[in-house]
Amino acid sequence: MTGIEYDLDMDEMTVHGQKVQLMSISSALEAFINFISNRPTNPILVGHNIVRFDNPILRNAAANCGQLELLENSVNLCIDTLQAFRSKYPGLKSYKQQRLVSMFIGVHYKAHDAIQDTIHLKMLFEQKFRLDEMMEYTTRF
Repeated sequence: MTGIEYDLDMDEMTVHGQKVQLMSISSALEAFINFISNRPTNPILVGHNIVRFDNPILRNAAANCGQLELLENSVNLCIDTLQAFRSKYPGLKSYKQQRLVSMFIGVHYKAHDAIQDTIHLKMLFEQKFRLDEMMEYTTRF
């Protein structure tokens, strides 16, 4: 589904057949925290189902690596676009990100590809929500 494969015997990871460099969770978290810490203000993390899926995973990984305090000091708010779409557009048959992108902006793309998901979620959210509306959907990280 994601195109990510790991070969245990070779200790190699590929994404859509392209070999990628392995990185420990601790190193990946450190790089992520450094990335978001270098912003002029604490960023607001935006994701589809971020509150129930991504945040618990991210917080758990940071806690296990002793980096939770650093993470919490770097970001304190998030916007869950799943909750925002359910609130603004009640009664839709589906709130899957790929379906919302197709329905509202008429674009079809391969879901569960991190780059494509990010690009299309940004397009969707910016097109369907004004900046002042977005703040209505912020929650604590």
